[in-house]
Amino acid sequence: MTWHVHITEHAYNLLLGLTPDTRSAVFALFRSLEDDPCAVAQPVGIPDGVNYEAVFSHGIVSLIVNKEAGRITPIAITAI
Repeated sequence: MTWHVHITEHAYNLLLGLTPDTRSAVFALFRSLEDDPCAVAQPVGIPDGVNYEAVFSHGIVSLIVNKEAGRITPIAITAI
């Protein structure tokens, strides 16, 4: 399956608020997620196969994974 990360306006604004190093780490994570999101991210919350979290070197990204459309949508980025 072909996966792609869908950047919403909200996610774009979150990315703008990150430092350049953190933003680079997030984009590296996005590239990994596009290979296989289920291998990179862990399911969280209700076991519905939709809500995931992925850890990167500077924090955590919360995601919605739409397996039918092949779309990965980041909904929160927490940098530490």
